[in-house]
Amino acid sequence: MFTQIVSYDLGGNQWVSPVQVSKQIQAADILEAVSDDSTIPLYQNSDAMSVVDGSLSPAIHEWRVIQFGFTGETTISVDRVDLGNNQWAWISPKPGLNLIYRKYAHEQNTPLYNQAGQPTGKIAANSFYRVYGVRRIDGSWLRAVG
Repeated sequence: MFTQIVSYDLGGNQWVSPVQVSKQIQAADILEAVSDDSTIPLYQNSDAMSVVDGSLSPAIHEWRVIQFGFTGETTISVDRVDLGNNQWAWISPKPGLNLIYRKYAHEQNTPLYNQAGQPTGKIAANSFYRVYGVRRIDGSWLRAVG
């Protein structure tokens, strides 16, 4: 028989739902946000994402994530981030703003490149790899993994 987890006991009669636990784990896994050369609108707060309050500089491409907002009750998807001083932006596919997580699953034989973008080898085995940073080379974001 399968039992569904409906809450976790943190001790001292403090209970949280699995959704709350997942949100905390996901927040810790975000390394940064990266943007392309497009103008990305900024908003005043995570609840009023309809009032534009400026835009990100298209000359800067890496952004520290302070907080995040999400959609979904059981499945969590980060859809907006605070980049500091209550400057919120939507996460969107290209063109736009994308999240870089602290670890990624890579398949065996995925090409590896040096900082100049030249091939240096291939990933040896299917596994999760820690991400230490990103670099934009020829318009593509490459992750520094280890």
